[in-house]
Amino acid sequence: QQQQQQPFNIPGGQQPVSYQNDELPGIDVLYSKIESLIPQFPVTSYLRPILDKILKTIQSVKYNISDSIRLIGYSVEGILECHRPDVMEKEAEKAKILCDAQLIILKYLAQSNVFGPQVLQKHTTKAVQDAKEEIKYSALIPLL
Repeated sequence: QQQQQQPFNIPGGQQPVSYQNDELPGIDVLYSKIESLIPQFPVTSYLRPILDKILKTIQSVKYNISDSIRLIGYSVEGILECHRPDVMEKEAEKAKILCDAQLIILKYLAQSNVFGPQVLQKHTTKAVQDAKEEIKYSALIPLL
């Protein structure tokens, strides 16, 4: 039996996104949702720079669709960072929140017409391969 996949709706009631007029519909809503996490991540948090980089890249995607590939890379890198043993030990709850936010970003990009699931999978795989060695292996080895 195949499970029927539910469409991903951007918060705010908009339908799945599509690419039109050089701007991704719903990108402002996506940005607002991710930005609302800032109070949970004080400047002293190890994860705060990851959140700031993601927010900056979402803003640039709004004006330059080609930055979407960079956003995929940053999201994958952030997910790997969130799963590092030292981060999980110190900031497990915040890491889970940030990881979930980055998964929302990837899901958003997968359902836009800029990418599809196959293209997103290709760029996600490349981002994992290109990730810094120290985060790639420290995040993935405990999962094996």
